Amino acid sequence: MTSDQVQFRNLLVRLRKCDSIADDWKLLLTHQPSNVTNLCDFEDSTRFFYSNEQVGNYNHKQLTKLEHPVAHINARHSLALAKKISPDDMSGLEPVVFLSKGARVICMLTINLWSSVGICNGATGTVVDIIYQNNLTSMQ
Repeated sequence: MTSDQVQFRNLLVRLRKCDSIADDWKLLLTHQPSNVTNLCDFEDSTRFFYSNEQVGNYNHKQLTKLEHPVAHINARHSLALAKKISPDDMSGLEPVVFLSKGARVICMLTINLWSSVGICNGATGTVVDIIYQNNLTSMQ
């Protein structure tokens, strides 16, 4: 791992803990699009956004580019009360996920839930296919 990679990894750990420092901001500024000459090398890189709305817009645009139907998958709640809790009160966890064949998925967890099957922080994958019942507009 290069020193730049170590520096960036440490930055991500501090961001996750809400403990960032001024040097983190300076490092991020050096990698903004206006400062990078080889921007195409970063097409598959992780991005930071200022709001969940910007994240949603970016993800929607990427799903649209895939030119496949987009599945609207609702969360399954164990309690009726959980359905009424806002995403803000659930640390930003949304009650719906949108996926499409070919979509890249990155697992952003704070703990490794099930390492033996690959459910851990930083796990990545690509949706190969989606199987659903006929005549359903969303998955329950």
